[in-house]
Amino acid sequence: MLGRIEVERGQDAAARQDLNLAVKRDRNDDDAWGALGDLALKTNDGKEALACFRRAAAAAPEHAEWHEKLAAVLAASGDAAAAGRETTLAAQLSAPLPHNGMHP
Repeated sequence: MLGRIEVERGQDAAARQDLNLAVKRDRNDDDAWGALGDLALKTNDGKEALACFRRAAAAAPEHAEWHEKLAAVLAASGDAAAAGRETTLAAQLSAPLPHNGMHP
């Protein structure tokens, strides 16, 4: 959480340090991986952003956001096929659940 707050305040160096600490403590912290990916995008480091968003998506494959960001980075790197697969997956994850006609 602290890393995200630092990102919002423009304290990128402090954010990167705190987020790296977070993923060292919990390799499956998808939010920290996503924030590191966002920081990498800010510095135009597509390779690092790609690695971070892949880690975020692997840690929380049910979150469409990571697949959407991964798709954008893949598209920017010229991998249209992989970007398309991630976009499709993100759309599937974002789709509303079918209504079965029963009320809760």
